[in-house]
Amino acid sequence: MLNLHDVDLARRVADRMVGLRAGRLVFDRPTTEVTASDLELLYADPGRALADAVEAGTVR
Repeated sequence: MLNLHDVDLARRVADRMVGLRAGRLVFDRPTTEVTASDLELLYADPGRALADAVEAGTVR
């Protein structure tokens, strides 16, 4: 198990990625299945992208 903040490195060395933002699970899936949309939820406008995802039910 590794804790990385470098997405490119994580893609090279990990089989699975878990994305957390503000204590919420954004995604947990095989590295090959992590999408640009997943990463946008982590790094986009702090309020808007996460609020939209929570409202849509894609973030727990």
